[in-house]
Amino acid sequence: MTYEPALADGTLAGARKGSGNFHVVVRGRAAHAGRDFHLGRNAVVAAARLAEALNAVNGGREGVTLNVARIDGGSPL
Repeated sequence: MTYEPALADGTLAGARKGSGNFHVVVRGRAAHAGRDFHLGRNAVVAAARLAEALNAVNGGREGVTLNVARIDGGSPL
């Protein structure tokens, strides 16, 4: 038995295509934003670019759906 919401017509879902949960760690490089911005690497920006790339996979392969659910980051040291 699967624990899925009912289908649009009210029937119970009898199967699912599967699912997985993945975590990606993106690390940046600290730099002074005023003096040495060019020396830093913003991990939040990299994570956002990765999220866009993963989202672009949707519709490209039958039965595959990628849902970027959460991004955490941006706190000071």
